[in-house]
Amino acid sequence: MKQYKFAFPSWMHERLAFDARMNCRSLGSEIIYRLRKTVTLEFTDIGARLLMRRARKLRAKNPRAGSDESKLAAILEDIARTLQIEMNDIYEEARLGQIPLE
Repeated sequence: MKQYKFAFPSWMHERLAFDARMNCRSLGSEIIYRLRKTVTLEFTDIGARLLMRRARKLRAKNPRAGSDESKLAAILEDIARTLQIEMNDIYEEARLGQIPLE
């Protein structure tokens, strides 16, 4: 694992230190926990949001039930949900050390 030096504003350091104590983590572990959570959500969000956005656009046209547009919207929504679940599983496996993040 690589090491870095960061300069935090005092209010941020105090908040992180407080949260670390409340979560029974070291300050470094709290920062890593938050960064991993943020990075995972960003990657998951990008793909899932794009798919859901396309599905919403299709649904906004009020397609008839069973039409190709309605079916496509359902497929896109399903893929977006699956992507979210898979990315969360990958993150959890990495967090537990089952697969490396790097």
